[in-house]
Order: sequence, then C-alpha cells, then structure tokens
Amino acid sequence: MQNYLSLKASAGSGKTFALTVRYISLLLLDAKPNEILTLTFTNKAAKEMSDRIFKTLITLGGDEAYMQAISKETNLLPADILNKKEKIIDLFIASELSIYTIDKFINKILREFSGYARVNDDFAILNDDEELLMLSFLRSLDESSFDDLITFALIEKKKINSITELFKVISEKLHDFEYSTHSDNSEYFEATKNSIMKSANKIRSYILGCDTISSRAKDALNFKDVESLLEKTWLTKKSLKDYLYFKKIYNESLDEEFFIIKKELGNYFKLKEQNSLSRLFSIFEKFRDFRNKFNKTKNTLEFNDIINLTYDLLTHHIDREFLYFRLDNRYDHILIDEFQDTSILQYKILQPLIDEILSGNEEKFKTFFYVGDTKQSIYRFRGGNSELFDHVIKANEPMIELNILDTNYRSTKTVVDFVNSVFSSLEGYEYYPQTPINDKEGFVGIKPFSDTDDLFEQISKKIEELLKLGMNENDIAILT
Repeated sequence: MQNYLSLKASAGSGKTFALTVRYISLLLLDAKPNEILTLTFTNKAAKEMSDRIFKTLITLGGDEAYMQAISKETNLLPADILNKKEKIIDLFIASELSIYTIDKFINKILREFSGYARVNDDFAILNDDEELLMLSFLRSLDESSFDDLITFALIEKKKINSITELFKVISEKLHDFEYSTHSDNSEYFEATKNSIMKSANKIRSYILGCDTISSRAKDALNFKDVESLLEKTWLTKKSLKDYLYFKKIYNESLDEEFFIIKKELGNYFKLKEQNSLSRLFSIFEKFRDFRNKFNKTKNTLEFNDIINLTYDLLTHHIDREFLYFRLDNRYDHILIDEFQDTSILQYKILQPLIDEILSGNEEKFKTFFYVGDTKQSIYRFRGGNSELFDHVIKANEPMIELNILDTNYRSTKTVVDFVNSVFSSLEGYEYYPQTPINDKEGFVGIKPFSDTDDLFEQISKKIEELLKLGMNENDIAILT
C-alpha cells in the first residue's frame, strides 16, 4: 500500500471504488474503524460511503474486481482475505465509525473544546436573521459610530444589507490579512485636496482668460471640488494638448499643473481608501462583537462561525498534543473525498492531523489518502479551493504520490471520445484523456441555439429516434 497517496479521478473513473478498496484494505491490515477518519462534503455522501463499505464487506469474494484490487493493495492472497472477512465485518459493525462530513467533524472539534472558544457546547446551527441582526446592531451604536456607518455607506454607495454581507465576508477572511482602525490622515488628506484644487484652478484661470475659448471648453472647467473635477474627461489624457477643446489654447506651462494634479490624485485615492478602510474596520469590530453577543444569547452559530472559531481555537488556544489528547480517537489514517472542494481554512484545521501522519513514525502504521477532480469544484461559494489539491502534493514532495484514474466505467465510447477531444484541445487546461471500458457506441449531438429554431421540437424528435433505436430513456442526458 502506498501510505501517502492522492488520486485525480474524473467522473465515472472509479473514485468511490478506490475509496472503498482503500478503507477495506486498511481494515485487513489491522486498522480499527475509529482510527480511520473518512471525510466527504455531504450527509448523503457520508451515508453512501458507510453503506458502500458495509455492502462490499458482506459480498467480499463475490466481486472479482474488488477482490483483485484489495489483494493488490494489501499484498494478501484472496484466501487470506476471505479468512479475515467475518472478523472485520464484526469489527465494522461493533465500532463507532469515523465517517463524517467535513462540517460535522469541525463541529465535533468545536463542541469538544467549546469552553476554550467561549461558546456553549449545545449551540444550534442556524443562519442569522439578518434583518433582525442589523436592526439590533444599528440600535446598539452610539451617535459617532452611527455617523461613521452612514458616511461609509454614502461614500462607498452601499446599502445597509450589503454591508452586513461584507462584514460576514470579512469575518470569513480575517485570518488572511492584518488591518488597522487607527488611520488618522485627515490633515494630509485635506492638504492633498487643496493641492489638487490649486493646480486645477490655475488651469481654469488661464484657459478662461483666453479670447478664443469654446463653450465646450468652459463646460470642461465647470467644477467646484475634487469630486466634481474627477468627472472631467480631460483628466484621462496624457497631456492637456490631447484634449480636443484645449488644443487651440494649449500652453506647455499648463502641463506642469496638470502633472501635479495627476500625481496628487494618486495620493488622494490612497488616502481616501485608508480612511474608508479604517472606518470600515472600526465599524466591523463593533459589528463582530455585537453579533457574537447577540448569537450567544440565542446560542446559535452559522457554519462559517464554526470554522472560524475552530481555526482560532487551534491557532491561539490549544496546541496539537492537547487536541490529540482530548479527541475521542487518535486518527492514524485519513481519507478525504472530493478534496477539490476543501477550503483553505478547512485544510488549516485538518493540517495538524495530516502533518502528524506525514511526520513518519516508523513504529506506527499511518496513511493519508485524498481523491478528487479539480474540474468538478462546486463549493467555491463556500471557499472551496481546487488549487489546494496540487499544493498539498508539492508541499509534501516526494512523500505524497499522485495517481491518475484514467479508465471510464460509466460512459459509452462515443461520449468519452467526445469529451477527450474537447478538453484535450484546450490550451493550458489540465486534462487526462479517459479510456472507455463500456463498448457501447453511444451518441453525442450538439445543437447551436438560434432564436429562429424550434429547439424543443428538434430535441423531442431526436429523443424519439433514440428510443426507436432501443435506447433506455434513463440513459439519455440533455444538457443546456
């Protein structure tokens, strides 16, 4: 058995088969079920995983493919595997399995160490009532903080509900950056605005003093402050002589003032951003503290709160050894399904456990295995980062081996060949061509959409043709 292994597996290439073989092989090599931490992303997938393992154990010996794969993985003869079958079935049934969704496992850690995170261990997992939360937060603010919030909303053109969403995003990403709430640059900011307006007024005075000035040129000089000056398109030119309505009255001395404006505008935007971010994070800290107290009274947390609290717990409050000491089980084997959907924060929480396994204790049999398909990353909305798949391999070279599952067991030859031809031709796109094992020819049809076509009628006719040829209606997929 390769102790540290990652598998890239496209849809239909035997990912679940490989996971099941790995798990049963570990049992045959004397690993206990509660020592095998198996993680996936949905409750349905976790249940299907435990069911698949149990059914495969019960029927072990009746499926040649499983028997050959397990024999190869364990270096045990089929007869030896069958001799151990009843024993590992009894062990599997009697044990508390460590097969979880990744959210449930992180939730388990937080409940175990809730006191250190200053939350109750019986918290409920519920989404915030955002309207009630924001209303209560606004009522809690003093006049100065309320003014800061309104000023930020006006400057950044944000509605109150979008500010709530922004605060939640910041909460999720807070571990990635540092910030300051004490950026008092008001004096420098005013001086920068005065410098811009001084040069802008010099340009205006000169041009308005010319005899041949056009009405368009006058309009271009109609500004009263920096904000209204920024609406003028002549600021986008490299030189004032490039602006159509200033061309006839251009003087080189004007560009000296023009370049001062350009330079000072760079400072203006930096200072404005500092002010805005300082105000934002000052309000955010109040929001975060209020929300923590608000949810504490209700004893509720959202999933992202659980991940953030657990990460903070492992980073600042407990060390690795204490984590192992307090957890119900000391995991010697980790299997992760759909690894492409793991977020950076989730990985950082799992990393101490993974690093312990990869540390290479020769006295103890330990393994790490993860599988996924970077083309099928669907949890980006929750922070899923498919780049982690390759990062973990590179960070642990040459310990973790990469294998590619390139046999497709699900789709017909025509479908697989079509997918190969499309994705293999994409420049810069990682794709491993699949070999179909299904000898049926199958069918692929592509119909470009046009407003003048009766698309539904054409699809209906094509389905009728396929059914007449003997295709099962459940084997037909329509993608749009």
